[in-house]
Amino acid sequence: MGEHILDVVGPEPTRVVRVADAPTGVVDVFDPTVGGDARPAVLLVHGGFWRNAYDRTHLRPLAAALAASGCPVALPEYRRVGDPGGGWPGSLDDIVELLEVVPALLDRDLAETVIIGHSAGGHLAMLAAGRSSTNPAAVVSLAGVLDLAAARRDGLSDGAADAFLGDGDGVHDGKLLGGRT
Repeated sequence: MGEHILDVVGPEPTRVVRVADAPTGVVDVFDPTVGGDARPAVLLVHGGFWRNAYDRTHLRPLAAALAASGCPVALPEYRRVGDPGGGWPGSLDDIVELLEVVPALLDRDLAETVIIGHSAGGHLAMLAAGRSSTNPAAVVSLAGVLDLAAARRDGLSDGAADAFLGDGDGVHDGKLLGGRT
């Protein structure tokens, strides 16, 4: 049996940029290794069921592959369940704030940036894009946890959605975040 994806060690980023005072306020930047002026920038949001046991390092292989194809990539960290202020709404707030910072880091407008999120990162990417004042070029959810009602009902990953929502009920504007009421 091969290595588990969470155990794969990816290449180091071109640079790590501090964007906030919190320990999680860092972004790995992978500069393109081939001419990438025509390629979109990528904001890559990691998953891990919003838990601080999982961080951005498991997506470094994908970030490096995208950079090797010519895309500048920002792979941020964000507050997660178990971090001060992590969970709802802090995790989402961090990604929304990154939408203001990432264009300068990657030398692209947000309209030239694709937001890709995996698992819980897919959930955060979709919500953050909806809150941005500028539309990104595209938003891609890879196996995103997009229906929190179903995740709660099914008890996914030992109650990850409940842990993410904390004491709140996860209701915003009458809709359950990422799902139907």
